[in-house]
Amino acid sequence: MLKWKILGAAALLLPAAFAAAATVIELGERELVARAQAIVIGEVIGASSRYRGDYIVTDFTVRLERTALKGDLAGGQIMTLTELGGEVDGLGMQVSGVPQYRIGERVAVFADARSDGSYRTLGLWQGKFRIAGAEVVGELEAQSEELGSELTGDASVMLASDGAARFPARMALEDFVRRVETLVLEQQEVRP
Repeated sequence: MLKWKILGAAALLLPAAFAAAATVIELGERELVARAQAIVIGEVIGASSRYRGDYIVTDFTVRLERTALKGDLAGGQIMTLTELGGEVDGLGMQVSGVPQYRIGERVAVFADARSDGSYRTLGLWQGKFRIAGAEVVGELEAQSEELGSELTGDASVMLASDGAARFPARMALEDFVRRVETLVLEQQEVRP
């Protein structure tokens, strides 16, 4: 009987454990810039899915259009973004919140470095911005437009949940680059 009570208690705790794993901290623009080890603008030129342990990951290859806004990557250099999800031999895995990249897509990415030399998008969808012509569009806004729905809520709200300023859902590429460069410089000045 005790065995069943322990199993029952464990079963009640499992949903809470999974819910905690799905929690995402909303990042303001300053925090996004501060946490990123690389901030780049480039074009997705390749994608290849594979198994990493029990999970499927996809390696997205990005050719940088210019020197990184943060980090030491040069224009023309190739960066690999490794994200959870993808398809291998007809078996697919999709993880909610993990940004999707498409070959030919121009992007601005805030990235974390991995120990193997690859990167991952910082803050899930928050670290990916699509570039359409001379405009930068946040990932949720871009998905909302594709689906013809309103995923982003009020696009005029420009504060993260902690009250910090966040990047607008849309802005001119020139303004985006200038804003990121300013934030990077401000953070470098603050460090001893």
